[in-house]
Amino acid sequence: MDPIEIQQQGAHARLRGEHMVANPYYKARNMPISTGESTEQWNQKAMAWRRGWERENFLRDD
Repeated sequence: MDPIEIQQQGAHARLRGEHMVANPYYKARNMPISTGESTEQWNQKAMAWRRGWERENFLRDD
């Protein structure tokens, strides 16, 4: 998945009121041990989602 799309998913999660720990890449089924991807690939996705969430959180700051 494209990092921009993942960031948008994070931003939408924040708009729905989800907490940062709702990051789907923190779930066991999406971690490298389950997906077979490298830790670096997984981390890029997890951080993209978090950046989107944090950016939206900064803009909302409610």
